[in-house]
Amino acid sequence: MSLAYGAGRFVACADGGLSASTDGLTWTPVPLDAHYWHIDLSCTGKEFVATGCITSRTCEVILTSADGVSWETRYQRVGLAAFDQVAYGNGRYVVSFGNAAWTWSSADLTNWTTVNTLLFLALTFDQGMFVAADADEGTIRTSADGVEWTEVFHPDQPVYISDLAYGGGRFVAVGGTNSGPRRAVVLTSGDGRQWSLQVQEEAEGLVRVVYGAGRFVANSEAALAVSEDGTGCRVQVLRGDEVRARRI
Repeated sequence: MSLAYGAGRFVACADGGLSASTDGLTWTPVPLDAHYWHIDLSCTGKEFVATGCITSRTCEVILTSADGVSWETRYQRVGLAAFDQVAYGNGRYVVSFGNAAWTWSSADLTNWTTVNTLLFLALTFDQGMFVAADADEGTIRTSADGVEWTEVFHPDQPVYISDLAYGGGRFVAVGGTNSGPRRAVVLTSGDGRQWSLQVQEEAEGLVRVVYGAGRFVANSEAALAVSEDGTGCRVQVLRGDEVRARRI
């Protein structure tokens, strides 16, 4: 599931389509001529951008919207390599493919250039640069233009990174360990270039992270992790109707 906010409205993207809300509590489905939109959703500051599939064989599709309700198809091509991550900054759009090692860049969402053959699992833009994590054991790269990328961090243990966020003056990346018990991994950086890594022993691998109301919130399949600075987390373990909070 992906979530974005802009123009006074939340927009959520998950298997089955899009929904919009002005308060985050009451949601209204957004009708789209699509079978499913479950890949990624972001707000560039001037528009929402969604990627997904019209059919099972047409998965290279990009839509934009000024308000999160009325959507326009900006790019469409028959292909099985689905767009996964999308980000916008410095006048460039960058998209990556979730099931193929390609990354594209565009200034207008119509004309695209293949910029590398990396498989980015997480991608964001803030503080004047793109920050991405690829499938090479948690390697983090940065780029000013979305074309030229520089490796800035490679962990000394096998981990994966599933999402990135920025808030409160720092970047936070979340994921999990690749060997042994699947523990949560949290990486933090003040500038997007120098990173520190923590393994959260009492939490499972984390899937998504967002920043709002002065806090980072990350989730796994069975827990929520809440942190004000991306380091020390309060973990709520969800088991059926039981919620147990533990600080780690």
